[in-house]
Amino acid sequence: VYAWRKSLRLSVARSDAYGRALQRNFIRRLKPRGALNVDMLVSPDLSRVGHFLTFRTPRAGALRATLEKKGLLVDSRGDRLRFGFGLYQDEGDLVRLHARLDRLS
Repeated sequence: VYAWRKSLRLSVARSDAYGRALQRNFIRRLKPRGALNVDMLVSPDLSRVGHFLTFRTPRAGALRATLEKKGLLVDSRGDRLRFGFGLYQDEGDLVRLHARLDRLS
């Protein structure tokens, strides 16, 4: 993996910047009154979180189950619903994710 990353000039900083860009784009596309919205973010300050965005909602478990039925893997713990962002995702994934989230509202 190290040789592969080096061959692509894929530094930790570049990987982090890519994940952060996905997070920002995900947040930007959230609907103000959707099933998930910016006000539900546990920490909207991306400098304080890893490559996960965590939302506080009493519907976390139900939303996780619904999203999993639609082929989306997310994590929930109590009233927290977590979305991960990484190198294996792209903008098309965000478009498909938001289309599914919009139908939940």
